[in-house]
Amino acid sequence: MTPDKLFGAAAAYLLIGNLWAYVYASIGYFYPQSYMIVGQPGRLVYADALYFSLTVLTSTGFGDIAPLTRPARGMCMVQQITGSLFVAILIARLAGVYPPERVIPTADPRKQTSANDLIDWREPQCASSAPQGRWPAHLRGLSDG
Repeated sequence: MTPDKLFGAAAAYLLIGNLWAYVYASIGYFYPQSYMIVGQPGRLVYADALYFSLTVLTSTGFGDIAPLTRPARGMCMVQQITGSLFVAILIARLAGVYPPERVIPTADPRKQTSANDLIDWREPQCASSAPQGRWPAHLRGLSDG
């Protein structure tokens, strides 16, 4: 996992929140009185829609803005599922695809070597030279062959 991949996933998550803010503002435009804003029905301006979108996406749900109409409630449910699936699937996938690389520490930090660079996965010379189902791993520079 590189920092670029992690920041990219975080940026995508925030962009999802931004997209849903436009959806909520559009619902408020086409269906007036779709939201209860601090106790009074009203239409969301973009700043309120962004705030509401991020509270729905993160499942915080402060309760100061609530959907009143069916389209608004339906979109809230879809966004909550989207936010949960994004975190559960994409972030877990990134963590699984990019496992942490093992680095062998040395006295000089400029000469640190990845453990994968030291392992030589060679095919055994004959079938009897290696245990069945396993490949011998040799450390480069530490073995004869």
